[in-house]
Amino acid sequence: MCAVHGDYVELVGRHCKWCGAAFGICRSCYRGHAYCKDECRAEARREQCVRANRGYLDGLLEKERRRDAAMRALAYRQRRRKRFGQSLNGRFVVVIVERRYS
Repeated sequence: MCAVHGDYVELVGRHCKWCGAAFGICRSCYRGHAYCKDECRAEARREQCVRANRGYLDGLLEKERRRDAAMRALAYRQRRRKRFGQSLNGRFVVVIVERRYS
């Protein structure tokens, strides 16, 4: 019996995405329901938010790791430049001096 319509009606059978319980809902009330009760829907939503936040924070950490790696690479290149001399576009400048013997 439908709580809204008060008649005996044919029910659409579904399984809750959260707890897996079987539940039925009348065809006229069915709007794509995925959860058997409000508590299951709220728990699923909470879990979805936790996963989304975790992904967001992992993305921030990944950006920070990339930034740290870039800074380490820059420091390494600067140390090499000091040790081996200035470079031009990443290539060392070689000057060839021609000696003439008379």
